[in-house]
Amino acid sequence: MKTFFLFSALLLGLSTAPAVQAAPGSGLGSDDNTAIKKTSADYRREVKTASQALERAPRDGKLYRQRADAEIKLKDYKEAVADYTKAIQFKTIDADVYYNRGMALMQLKDYRKAVADFNLALKLRPTDAGALYARGVARVMAFDYKTAIVDFNKALTLDSTLADAYEYRGISYSSLDKKDQACQDLARAVKLNPGAAKSQRQYCKTCKSCDDVAAN
Repeated sequence: MKTFFLFSALLLGLSTAPAVQAAPGSGLGSDDNTAIKKTSADYRREVKTASQALERAPRDGKLYRQRADAEIKLKDYKEAVADYTKAIQFKTIDADVYYNRGMALMQLKDYRKAVADFNLALKLRPTDAGALYARGVARVMAFDYKTAIVDFNKALTLDSTLADAYEYRGISYSSLDKKDQACQDLARAVKLNPGAAKSQRQYCKTCKSCDDVAAN
């Protein structure tokens, strides 16, 4: 089961910040593109089923992963981190397991450990634009703007349509007082996703860079 979820961020002491999501290229979709939308009750049943199975097979890494995937959907992030860790302990390992645990750690505001998990995911899948983007966001949240920009650059080289990567790179540039680059990125983000206008208004006042990008 692959996961896809959103989480809100408080950035730079401000009350608003762009939503952060698993970006395209991460190999993570919404419920594997199934036609039936699952409910919280469905995920609770999955947790219960996996738990019952683990009573019979307590060293089955796949069952820990299945339960963790459902816990993510239920926003039970501490439990998800514990179960992904168990899955890894019992040799159920791939890039998505590290990526998902990293995303859960982001929710718990443990950005250092999240970066470490995204590093492991990228060792297994080096050209994963979504993992590069997520690692960049974790670094932004840890106020490591320069390194975050490097991650966003790599992600955008792989997928130039990642509006959120432009948005967070723009915020990073703004935090480093590089206003022209910030305005350019935020204007690009708005072209790809009009919802980024909120960040543009917050981090970048009207400037020539924004007008130039918007005109192209």
